[in-house]
Amino acid sequence: MCRLEECPPAAELEPLWRGLERHTDSVFLSWPWIGALIATATGPMRLARIEEGAALRGLALLGRPRSGSALFLNESGDPLLDAVMTEYNGVLAAPGDIEDAARCLVRAAGPRLVLSGVAESWGALCGEAGLAYRALRAPQPAPYVSLDRLDAEGMPPGLSRNARAQLRRSLRHFAGLGAQLERAADVDQALRWFGEMEPLHTAYWRSRGKAGAFAAPSFETFHRSLIALGQAEGLADMLRLSAGGATLGFLYCLRRGGAVHAYQSGFAYGEEGRWRPGLVAHLLAIRHYAGAGLARYRLLAGAARYKTSLADGEDRLIWIRTRRAGPLAGLAESVRRGFEPGARP
Repeated sequence: MCRLEECPPAAELEPLWRGLERHTDSVFLSWPWIGALIATATGPMRLARIEEGAALRGLALLGRPRSGSALFLNESGDPLLDAVMTEYNGVLAAPGDIEDAARCLVRAAGPRLVLSGVAESWGALCGEAGLAYRALRAPQPAPYVSLDRLDAEGMPPGLSRNARAQLRRSLRHFAGLGAQLERAADVDQALRWFGEMEPLHTAYWRSRGKAGAFAAPSFETFHRSLIALGQAEGLADMLRLSAGGATLGFLYCLRRGGAVHAYQSGFAYGEEGRWRPGLVAHLLAIRHYAGAGLARYRLLAGAARYKTSLADGEDRLIWIRTRRAGPLAGLAESVRRGFEPGARP
């Protein structure tokens, strides 16, 4: 049974969530991520409890915009706040319960559920529940590097010959400058480096005619909360690439279980830009996490060239909204979308 109720205060929800989160390696289903979402959301939230008798089998947070009927899975429903972009999204449950818990949620929420960054299998679950769905954006590959498959040079197996040669040259160049990749030692340093990453990130994206991730103030608010919650338990890793005392850039990575998610970055593309400091930082991070015994370096959704260059595999993620099946229901959905500011185009 799936029961929808008002979301309790974070202090009451945390022990319930923590009781199940040991089963997931998705950062986006971890308590620090969910806790940061609750701390920064301004609208009402609901909680889905999936239960079997007296046993709790699954949990999911549902954002509910003040106008409109949509329920956003583990999102707020506010487009500005949800620009943090959840991926590897789903119901928090033990591995053997995930599919049943997801099926139960879809049936309980019905034709108003917004599913961002979920596995393609959610589409089939919607069909089983008698629901159609529309895509909110095109399906996306989520490339990853298998950390147990690095070669003798510490290179990912997916690298082309040209990319491998370019990386070797760049590594020799930065090694000559005394380059190093270091992790922030504590929350204060992590937050300071996060602040230093912002202008580098923003300058790069503005040079390409785009605003960058920090354009919405809620992005920084959310991640400062996430770093504060997650640094102590090893979830939030701020990494700095430097050489000769100068900062070349930052990687902001999120760890969970056997996976690390390369979430955000910012690099100084000045005189050293031709030596690909971003790609070098990713390679050094890949080697670091492989040495720490992690299994996957997730590059997250998108087919950017550096991702496909490094990756040796990919997951597929979709962004959809459920609706009633049938042509008339589809017409009604199209009309209603014009009056629901909470639903993303």
